Amino acid sequence: MVRKTKEEAAATRQALLDAALIVFSQKGYTAATLEEIAEHAGVSRGAIYWHFRSKADLYNALVEETSTRAESIIQQAVAQRGSILETHRRIMTGLLVMMEEEPTYRAVQELVLFKTEVTPDLEEGIKAKAAALRTVEARVAASLREGIAAGEVRADLDPLIGARASLTYINGIIFTWLVDPQAFSLRESAPALVDVYIRGIAAQ
Repeated sequence: MVRKTKEEAAATRQALLDAALIVFSQKGYTAATLEEIAEHAGVSRGAIYWHFRSKADLYNALVEETSTRAESIIQQAVAQRGSILETHRRIMTGLLVMMEEEPTYRAVQELVLFKTEVTPDLEEGIKAKAAALRTVEARVAASLREGIAAGEVRADLDPLIGARASLTYINGIIFTWLVDPQAFSLRESAPALVDVYIRGIAAQ
């Protein structure tokens, strides 16, 4: 047996992730099979088990690795510096724009929201996602505390409530747009939508 190079192994893994997104999106998580994913990727089923423990592990990896794109938006926004509110505006706007401009990221969000049944084998992944959301919530709350101390954010705002409001607001906009993408351009509407939230937390 010829041992694959790291580059070949990485290419096979990516091909499996790409194929999984297509098959999961077409059939839903429950109906999709590893055989179909392997066939679509042009590899054997055994190749899947070289990289992933199970269908759930493959699904979770797909969701997790695509979600890192959101983290890159956050890091870029923070790196540009500026005030707390300016940074929040860049992050929220960037996340909304990315949803429309990056097909793979959008497809994964559609998969999670509309094409994934909650099954026992996905419980571990759901718990991990919940933990990640709590971490993000804490980061946003900490930033809002800094904004309050700097006089940028309303002094009467509970930072944790403000953080939950921002996450819920963004997720709600994304859900609304994914249900009917033809209704409006998320990219064009993002700045105005985000300003509604920013004005609500800004110090007067």
